Amino acid sequence: MTSGRKPLPTAIKELNGNPGKRALNREEPKPVRPRRVPPPPEHLKGLARTKWQKIAAQLHKMGVLTEVDQDALARYCIIYKRWREAEKQVEREGEIVLTTNGNQIQNPYLAVANRCMAQLNSLGSEFGLTPSSRAKVHAEPPPDESALEKKLFGKNVKVKG
Repeated sequence: MTSGRKPLPTAIKELNGNPGKRALNREEPKPVRPRRVPPPPEHLKGLARTKWQKIAAQLHKMGVLTEVDQDALARYCIIYKRWREAEKQVEREGEIVLTTNGNQIQNPYLAVANRCMAQLNSLGSEFGLTPSSRAKVHAEPPPDESALEKKLFGKNVKVKG
């Protein structure tokens, strides 16, 4: 594991004028952005699937969801579902529970919920899902298909499809 900050993508360094004046990575991969919002993977069920449907559309509009990011988004949705389930258990049982011999302990689901929150914060910041992380994300929105249609076919022509 490396320590320190994560390296900034080359595009962001260029937008900032390359303040460190270090050599830029001209061979940085540029993943393909899907033209449409990708459907949720088959293995996502219930709340995880619902979360995908809501968040994938937003990430697509923001221009940060690429084909290679879809597994990371699926993990985010699974962790989200796990967090919500753990929180429900904590709400039902309380933060402190009794053991079989009558000792009070922290509810084990509270530890699960806290761990999931940390994972959600980490993965969420990768996608720009917090206000501070969004300030660091620079991405072009996906092409507007209606604008392309207007350029190709004129303003008053509707394309059926």
